[in-house]
Amino acid sequence: MFLHHLTENEKKAFLTLAKEFILVDGELSKEEEDLVRIMKAEMNIEDGYPEGQISRQELFKMFESRRSQITAVIEMQGLGYANMEYHLQEKEFVNEMAEAFGIEGEELADIDDWVVRQVALLYEANEFWKETV
Repeated sequence: MFLHHLTENEKKAFLTLAKEFILVDGELSKEEEDLVRIMKAEMNIEDGYPEGQISRQELFKMFESRRSQITAVIEMQGLGYANMEYHLQEKEFVNEMAEAFGIEGEELADIDDWVVRQVALLYEANEFWKETV
């Protein structure tokens, strides 16, 4: 939704982090896989940085502006809710990201609340597209 605001380096960093994020709970859901495909299309990139080449903390540092940092957190949380199972490990990942960006707990909670409402609206919109028999 907001990934087009990122620079090319930030896009590659985000995709690298997103791939790590979706595997942090040990599961890869179809919804997560589909959302990553959509994110790649939105960013118009196919690959991030090679796996394991750059540390998570170094990737976080690539997000230079507040706008790009908030974008990354919003989109990562959206990915966490993609399969409606936001696991503890995923929350810890987002908390680590937020801490690296200087986003405090109350603001992170506000972002989370917004993402939950947004995801609910997306699921509601999907009902409009269902084919009737």
